[in-house]
Amino acid sequence: MFEKETILKILQNFKEGNQLVLEEKEDDGKAELAIVSNNYIFAISLSHQNKIKAFKHQKVADWIVLEFLNSKEVVLHLIELKRSIKTNSWQKIKEQFKGAYEHSALLKGLFDYEIKDVICYSAYVFDKLNLESTSNPILLKNSLGNDEYKSAIDWKKEKISMHNIDFLHVKIELNLENGIGKGCYQIKRIINNE
Repeated sequence: MFEKETILKILQNFKEGNQLVLEEKEDDGKAELAIVSNNYIFAISLSHQNKIKAFKHQKVADWIVLEFLNSKEVVLHLIELKRSIKTNSWQKIKEQFKGAYEHSALLKGLFDYEIKDVICYSAYVFDKLNLESTSNPILLKNSLGNDEYKSAIDWKKEKISMHNIDFLHVKIELNLENGIGKGCYQIKRIINNE
């Protein structure tokens, strides 16, 4: 069995503390999201160069964040940073959340915790699926087989379904500064009014 320190050296791209800045450096998502918590948080990026090749599902959200409520209970936060939310990017994001959820099993084995809640976050600059402010007439047309309309309705929901379980989905609008989306978010337990 591997020691915790050995596994962390293999994983490389992780951060820990109470205030972290999570970055996405790829062109389709260049962003920075500062997260703050009253609890200890451990964040790891398993995307791009840092992904675990042994996993079948290679699409993963940008960051997996463990918020430790105590030594054995965590809230799992899955965070994806995107510049624009469109039909195709929203479908990809949902797959990335599923992959990150599956990859979190590695961290569960590493830290030996129980997951109390799972919350998914989409941080973005431009919302091109917003039905209220769209100038795209296709999004306003309710018809069978209209993928853009279905994606817009799905995006608007407050829950996302993975493995037949509904999880809270939080949308974080970022400000565009010097070509980079930037924002700050206070992590807190939202489920069960906590």
